[in-house]
Amino acid sequence: MDDLEKHRWERLLRWLSEEHGMDVGESAFHVEAREVPGAGRGLFATRDCPRSTTLFKVPSTALMNKKTVAKLYAQLRGRRLSGVLLVSLHLLLHKPLGDEDSQDPVFGPYISTLPRDFSSHPLSWLVKRDTKEEDAWERVALSLLPPSTLRKLSVLHDRFRADWQILRRVLEEDASVVASSSRSDISLVSSPENINELMMDFLWAWLNVNTRCIFWRIQPTLSDQDNFTLCPVLDFANHNSGHSHIFPVVDSDIWGGVAKKPPKYFVFFGPSQGAVSEGQQLYLQYGTHSNAFLFSEYGFVNDFPAGAVASGAYAGEVDVHELVEELFAQKALLGSRLKEVLTDEGYWGDWTVHAAPAPAHPSYRLMVALRLLEAFENANETGQASFDAIVGQWRQVTYGQADNISMQNEERWRTTLHRMCSQVVERARTHLTLSSNASCTGGTSGWHRWMHSNISVLWQEELEVAESVMASLEAGAEF
Repeated sequence: MDDLEKHRWERLLRWLSEEHGMDVGESAFHVEAREVPGAGRGLFATRDCPRSTTLFKVPSTALMNKKTVAKLYAQLRGRRLSGVLLVSLHLLLHKPLGDEDSQDPVFGPYISTLPRDFSSHPLSWLVKRDTKEEDAWERVALSLLPPSTLRKLSVLHDRFRADWQILRRVLEEDASVVASSSRSDISLVSSPENINELMMDFLWAWLNVNTRCIFWRIQPTLSDQDNFTLCPVLDFANHNSGHSHIFPVVDSDIWGGVAKKPPKYFVFFGPSQGAVSEGQQLYLQYGTHSNAFLFSEYGFVNDFPAGAVASGAYAGEVDVHELVEELFAQKALLGSRLKEVLTDEGYWGDWTVHAAPAPAHPSYRLMVALRLLEAFENANETGQASFDAIVGQWRQVTYGQADNISMQNEERWRTTLHRMCSQVVERARTHLTLSSNASCTGGTSGWHRWMHSNISVLWQEELEVAESVMASLEAGAEF
C-alpha cells in the first residue's frame, strides 16, 4: 500500500485498540491490509494459521449498524428510518474531503478506510443518467448490458432513489442533523445549485453500505432488513467465488434467538478444512450469487475462461424472466389470468436456466411456468370451467400428485424452452460482437477496460449456459 493507505490502516488499528479495546497484537490479530495489483487492496495472513484459527475479533462497539448509529441521532427516532438509511446518512455527514481523513469523532478512522470512489459501479452510471451527466462510455456500457442484468440494476436504482427522497426530507426538515456534520466542503441543505452533487455524495455513502454490509443479528426476526453491519478490517477482504478463508461467528446463539445482551465481539475464524499460510490472501465469499446479481449489486463478476461452463468447470446461471414474461403477454387476457395463477401459487418470476449440476437444466420454477403456459397452447380465451379444469391438472403436477399434464404438454414446453435458449444464444453472440466493436468507445482508464471485460463475461455466460441447456434438451435429458 502507498503511504496514505498505510497511514489509514495504522490509524484504524490504533482506534480499534485505544477506543474499543480490541487486541491487535500479534498473538490475537493475524491479518493485515496489502495492495493487490489490479484489485486495489486485500486482506492477508501475517503468519501460518492452523485450521479454525481465530483470525481477529472486532468489538461490537466498533461496528456501524442501526443499533450503534441510531444512538447518535435520538432526534430521528420518530422517523423510523431503516438501518441502510441511518448508516448512509452518517457516512454522508462525515464523508472525507479529497484525500483527507474523515473528521467524524465517533467512526472517523473507520470511515477513512472505506473506498472513496464508486465511478466503476454500474449504479453510478444510472444515477448520472438521471442527471444527464453520464459520459459516452457509460451510455454505451448501459446499452450493452444483458436484459436480466439491467433489470436487476434498475431494481437497485429504484431502491436508491426511494432512500434518496427520504434522506432529502430529513436534511431539509431537521437542522440539528445537518449541524452534526463534520464536513465543510458543501452545503448539506439541498438546493437547485448543489442537489446533484449532494445526491452523488449520498450515492457514495449508500454504495458503501450496500457493497460492504454483512449479516449481523440485531432484530428478533432473522429476515429483518436491519440485520446487517459494516465491520472494520473485514471489508478489506476480496470476494472469491470458489471458497472463503474467513468465517464469521458471533459469540452468542444468533440462530436460536437474540441474546439478552448484545454480543461483545464479532469473531472471524480461518477455514476448518485446512491451514492458512503466511502471506496468503484471505478471501470472503460474498454469497453464491449469479453474475448478474454480483454485477448489479457489487459491480464485478466471477470471471471464467471461455468453455468453462460447457466443461462443467463453472456453474453458470441465466435469468430468462423477460423472455417468459413476453410469452405470457402474447396470450393477452388469458396471459393475465395465467399470471394471476402463478402469482397466487408463488411461481411468478425468478425463472432461470443453469449449467450445473449436470445435465444443464431449467429451474423448477421455470418448468412450472412453462407447463402452465403450454397447457393453453391452442386457447386464446377459454371458459371458466375449462380454465379451472386445466389449471387443476397443472396443480396436480406441481404438487407432485401426477407426473405430467400430458406427454404433448411435456414436448411443447421443452420445445418452447429450446426456442428461448436459441434466442439467448443469438442475442449473446450479437452483443459479444457489439461489445468487441465498442471496446474503444470513451473511457481509457483501467476500470473502464475492466468493466468492459465484465460485460463481455456476462454475455459469454448467457451464451454458454443457453447452449448447454439446448444440448440437454436435444439429448432428451430428464429434469
